[in-house]
Amino acid sequence: MIQILRAADRTPIPWKNGGGRAEDIASGPADATWDAMDWRVSRAWIEASGPFSVFGPIDRTFMVADGDGVELSPAGMPAARLDMTSAPFSFPGDVATGCRLLGGPVIAFNLMTARGRWRHRLARRACSGPTELAGAATLSFAVLLQGAARMGAEALALQDAVRLPRGEHVTLDASGATIAWVELWDAPVL
Repeated sequence: MIQILRAADRTPIPWKNGGGRAEDIASGPADATWDAMDWRVSRAWIEASGPFSVFGPIDRTFMVADGDGVELSPAGMPAARLDMTSAPFSFPGDVATGCRLLGGPVIAFNLMTARGRWRHRLARRACSGPTELAGAATLSFAVLLQGAARMGAEALALQDAVRLPRGEHVTLDASGATIAWVELWDAPVL
């Protein structure tokens, strides 16, 4: 069943390491703790440079949703400078990762999956006019990051999410919109 998950219904929670605050858009199982998740779709407010929380064994993808950008430095990987035009950045959640703000505070979009049990893909998509979205993965989400969109008679507010199970499809009537397009599969990579 297709659902709209309203941003107004969410409550911010502290990061696992206490260094900031985050907001769950959806997680599996529902209301999973930081250490017992199969998957998590969330956004976070980064108000100061510092370390990210360590999650293990988790695969993580990060995308700047608002603000000047960041430089991420996961252990064992080259540093990555990311802003609102950058492609999503994937890295292991179980390594120490530093984050340096490139200007003011940033709102980040995060996608995490339990390694070996779930896998994921995240994309930033520009949408104008009628935009067909199809749930080809086990579960998909469209999260409105910028602009305006409607799903039938329902207007979407910024940060509202549309949840699409496999086989479902929906048309968004979008105007200058950017969405985060999330795909989750409940099977390991073959």
